[in-house]
Amino acid sequence: MVEPQGEQLDDIQHYVMIATGYVKDGTCDLRTTKNYQKSSRKWMCVGLILLLILIVLVVIPIATSFSHS
Repeated sequence: MVEPQGEQLDDIQHYVMIATGYVKDGTCDLRTTKNYQKSSRKWMCVGLILLLILIVLVVIPIATSFSHS
């Protein structure tokens, strides 16, 4: 009876070690994802600012040409 329980404990320990590896890998992946998210958010803001500047540069000349007409 003691021997099967010892085998079960060994199996449990083995699965805990495997799970620990998965958790470490998951934590690393989450850090990488967080860095990608920050980077993409920064570039989205830069893109929106450039788009707004472009719109302003197009709208102002059109608006001034209508006011002169």
